[in-house]
Amino acid sequence: MKCVIKILICVFMTLNIAQGQQPDKGIALYQEGKYEQAITAWLELESIQGRNSKINYNIGLAYYQLRQWPKAILNQEIALKLEPNCEICKEALNQANKSANIEEFILPEFYLVRYYKYILFSFQAIVWLLGFSILLSLYIILYYKKIGNHILKNLVLVLSIVCLVFALHRQYYLNLNDTVVMMKEGGLRKSPDEASELVLTLTPGNVLKIKDEIGEWLKLENRNFESGWTKASNIEYIK
Repeated sequence: MKCVIKILICVFMTLNIAQGQQPDKGIALYQEGKYEQAITAWLELESIQGRNSKINYNIGLAYYQLRQWPKAILNQEIALKLEPNCEICKEALNQANKSANIEEFILPEFYLVRYYKYILFSFQAIVWLLGFSILLSLYIILYYKKIGNHILKNLVLVLSIVCLVFALHRQYYLNLNDTVVMMKEGGLRKSPDEASELVLTLTPGNVLKIKDEIGEWLKLENRNFESGWTKASNIEYIK
């Protein structure tokens, strides 16, 4: 019960932020316990505003209340793809995984990699690109107007290149389409064939990476590095 209360507090905080952008009928519907109608309202809002981590986060919480764990996990994973530093999304995902009896296995990252990712995901690609444009313009002005010394000019140039690298890396991450959520009961087979041996049974809600594809079959790998084949109709993409 305490976990549910925590999540409700998180959703109301997020919903209040969203109110300034577009009237959000999902708030009232969610508060009234009309979770399916709230999901419909948020999907309509998404069609107007475009992809938005807060909307997927809210949809995930609504599915959590409906006890539809795979869809709750899917939407929290999408929210985290759009905004990887979202702490409330991580908390909601952990709660959904626990409810679905899924144990997360994540390899610890080297601290420098962790810091790099934190900085990278602190801003959207468009912001990094804007930073690149401003710094490059500043460099050109300093260079042609002969303002400042070489150290200052080189520093501005290096920072502009760093912003460009971050913009490209951030967009590359956002465009990745190689992670899925298992939505149905079943598992992974040894080969892309219904008669093939079942090598791994999976709980709906498991997150997997795509390793290969043959027709309607996908070769997937879980976070324990176990792999096998399943039909594309059994999964949903995190995108």
